[in-house]
Amino acid sequence: SRRPFCAYFIILLHSSLADKASSMHGEFFHYLGTVTLLICKRVCRRWYIEITSYISTYMDIDKLLRPFFFTPDEISAFRLLQSNLRFWISGSQALQFIARETWEDSDLDVYIELTSTEKLLQFLLEVGFEFCPVEHQPSNPIDILKGDYPCIREFRFVLKFRRLKPGVVLTRGNSSWVYVDLIVARDSKFAC
Repeated sequence: SRRPFCAYFIILLHSSLADKASSMHGEFFHYLGTVTLLICKRVCRRWYIEITSYISTYMDIDKLLRPFFFTPDEISAFRLLQSNLRFWISGSQALQFIARETWEDSDLDVYIELTSTEKLLQFLLEVGFEFCPVEHQPSNPIDILKGDYPCIREFRFVLKFRRLKPGVVLTRGNSSWVYVDLIVARDSKFAC
């Protein structure tokens, strides 16, 4: 059973590392799963403080969003929209957040309901993203929201956006863009 191992592991961890530097704890915590971190957080006050500090450093949603939104104001506005419109971040960015890793050139996949899409779409255009229509999509994304387009499985459609990375000169063959895909749901199954 995992529980006895977990208890033994926590006792061993606590006794052998109790007097070590916090930086070593951070390196060690990186190899623990999220559930194990939350269990270890309840061992004692010191571990609570150490793991809370680790989580706020390495599981930082703002850090995840920085490649797509270049200022703290843009990040705050996006997170406020996420709270108000109840959309989800999924795909490789969600996996990176959970794994506490960073992968080069990953896009941002956002699952959103049709009724909330226009506000997020307007925000993306305001901060400098450009719409990249795919085959059979009009050049204006608002027209897609109002039109009747064939569904892609359980999704109504996907809207692709891109934005030039700051300080990058556009040349052939380099990855100068960041991408956001809005995956628009047919119904409200994504609602919280």
